[in-house]
This record gives sequence, structure tokens and C-alpha cells, in this order.
Amino acid sequence: MVVLQSLSTSAFIGRALPVDPTAIWMTALAIVLGTVAAALWRWRRLRPVWLFLALLAVRSLQLSLTGVFLTWSHGALAAPLYWQMGPLGYGWLPPTLVELAAGVVLVAALARFLRLRLVTAVIVGLTLELLIGASDLSLFRFLLLNGLAEAAMFVSPVTSAGPGQIAGAVQDPLAYLTLVGPIIWAFALQQVALRPEKGGVPQHLGRAYLAFTRAHWAPLAVLALVVVLARFPLPAYLTSATVQNPAHFTPTGTDVQAQFRDCLKAYGVNLPPGASTKTAAIPQGVGQRCANIINTYPAQVKGRPLPVPAPVTAGGVTYTVTSVQVAGNVLRIDWRASGPPMDEFGASAYPAQPPSDRRATSNRFELLFMQYFRPGPRTPRSRSSSAD
Repeated sequence: MVVLQSLSTSAFIGRALPVDPTAIWMTALAIVLGTVAAALWRWRRLRPVWLFLALLAVRSLQLSLTGVFLTWSHGALAAPLYWQMGPLGYGWLPPTLVELAAGVVLVAALARFLRLRLVTAVIVGLTLELLIGASDLSLFRFLLLNGLAEAAMFVSPVTSAGPGQIAGAVQDPLAYLTLVGPIIWAFALQQVALRPEKGGVPQHLGRAYLAFTRAHWAPLAVLALVVVLARFPLPAYLTSATVQNPAHFTPTGTDVQAQFRDCLKAYGVNLPPGASTKTAAIPQGVGQRCANIINTYPAQVKGRPLPVPAPVTAGGVTYTVTSVQVAGNVLRIDWRASGPPMDEFGASAYPAQPPSDRRATSNRFELLFMQYFRPGPRTPRSRSSSAD
């Protein structure tokens, strides 16, 4: 699954086919797993295995078709799917609801296969979608957007100069996070389909749940607590220094190489004085963490402060310099940009009318950077900035 995901997102495929790479690798995954499941079914062996693979294949195909539908709807179905609701705008909500509904409809379509009544299948499908679905309304997606993906990046052993596309994807925990949802979805429905029968008739699901709850109330209570913690305290914990910087290393000085060496030492890696940080044997996990820490926490330039100029407005953007420091040949300028162009770009993250192609958002950011942030030939290079 990770290899298919890695191959489909390669630059070659992304340029050769005008289709979302996710739809490509999800479709390929559905074909491969569906073929294996059909072979095992014909062989009449390993029923739990082929059942799990079949469910995973169906889920992958559904996610692929939903992605293609939403991409197509950007043009042909823009009017009924995307609209501006109120002054703030909720243009992100219709496609999210489409993703949610697609998952519920899939479970409802599998109701006979799962030996469920239609109403029960809808409830089970909705529960799964809200917990581990692909839409922005699911708990798992919420965690990914609020610290889980960032925490995985900080401990990832893969560096920018990784061992190769496929090998890097296999080592990268981020490549596995996107697969957690479909796997849990397929496993949960596999357990529903394999529930025991009494007298040749499937046990009533409500009674089965009640009996299971009475017998296993303690782990269910723990699971409920985990869900509550995952929704509220866990995102703040995942983005805290306890997770991302457990050694509490703070970059100091102006030499990035010295900062990197000091960070490695804080995490138990002592390099010889003359060793090169590019060729020395450094544990990749520690090296990646230190690189992320240095990039995330700005270097502490202990320089001589200079007077701060007054804010300047140009092209509808107000540039406010908050501090200017000089240390040797290093000039550090901290500044912020605000104004209507910044607000418009912020609103484009979830536009009421999505762009006609999936690259439009990144292209808009590049245009924004070139128009408002790129230093001119006589402008000193800034080392720190933010757009409010």
C-alpha cells in the first residue's frame, strides 16, 4: 500500500495524468486487493483474510471514486455543490458532507453482505466515518490536522536527501498514517460480518453489542476516554515541546552547523570535532528531529538592536517590522504582513468556489510570495517573517 502510494505521487505520474494521484493509487490498490480476495474466495480458504481484503478493496475504490467525483465537480457541478453560506463562508462543508455521505452509503450498500438491517448499517457507517473517515469531520482527520502528522514528521527517520522515493516512503511514518483509516474501517466491518450465529441465524446486532458491552465494559470505558482525550487535550500535547523537542534544546547563536551539532549532542550523538555533519554517521531519526527543531524554533540572534521603521503600506499590504538586529555580518529582520491580499489568500484555503484544478492553491501561494514577499535586488534578505 505504501509503495503504490509512493509511486502514484511521483512527479512523472503527476504530470502525465491530469488526475488526483490519490485516485490513481487507491484504484490500483482496489484492483490488487480485489484480485487476491477473489482468488481466496474461489479457493474457499481463509475466509477472514479474503473478507478483510475484499472490504479494504471496496473502501479503496469508494475513496478513489469520491475523489474523482469531487475533482470533476469543481467544474461541472460547482453550482449545486459549492456555495457561500453567510459572511464567513462554509465552502468546505459541501465536499466534506459528500465524503461523509459516500462512506455511509457504502456501508448501507454492504448491509446484506454484513448481515445488517439497513438502519443499523447506516448507524455503523456514520460512526466509522466520524471516527476514522477521510472527511474533515472525522476524529482521525482532526488529529492529523492538529499535531499528529507534525509529531510524526519530527520523529521521521527520512531526511530531505533520503535513500530514494520508495525506500523513503517505507521508512516515513507519514506514509502509514493515511492508511490507518481504511485498515481500521475494513477490520471493524470484518468483525461485524464474522459475528457468530445462533441456530443458523445471525445474532441480532443490538443484543450482540449489549452482551459485548457487559462482558468488556472496562476496555470500552478506556476507549471512550481515549476518544475524549484525542479530541481535546491530545492535539495540544502532540504539538508541545514534550513530543517535538523532548530534550528541550533551544537553538542559540548564528551558525546553523553549530546549532545542529549542539542539538545532536543534546540527543546523545557526539560528533568528533572535525566530522562533517553531511557525511558523519548520524541516526536519521535524531538528525531529522534536530533539523526540524532548528527550522521550527527561530535561532536566538544575540545582536545589537537597531531602530524599527514605521509600518509601510504598498499594494494593499501593510508591512510591519517588529525588530531589527545585527550580529557580525548577519542582519535579522522580523516582520509581518497584513491586509486584504493576506485575508484573501487565507480564505482560499477552503474556498467557497474551489479552483478548477488541484494545483491552483499552490500556484496562488507562489504568486502571493512573488508579488508581496520576494525580496528585490536592493532589499536585505529577511530571515524571519509571518503573514497574519
